[in-house]
Amino acid sequence: MTLVQVLAVAMLAVLVVGAVIASTGLLAATGSPLQTALFATGAAVGGLGWVAFPVWWLVLASTVN
Repeated sequence: MTLVQVLAVAMLAVLVVGAVIASTGLLAATGSPLQTALFATGAAVGGLGWVAFPVWWLVLASTVN
């Protein structure tokens, strides 16, 4: 696997994990600290995936000959 492929898989995994964590917050009681923590954690993890998205494009562009 190339670096671009590894980064693409990692970015996708982080986005999915963030979505799963945040959607698990919907199962917690409304307004509870657990729900807030799950939403915040899911947003932080998913945010890392969104930050990685332009970085992935830059890495992809750097491999073009």
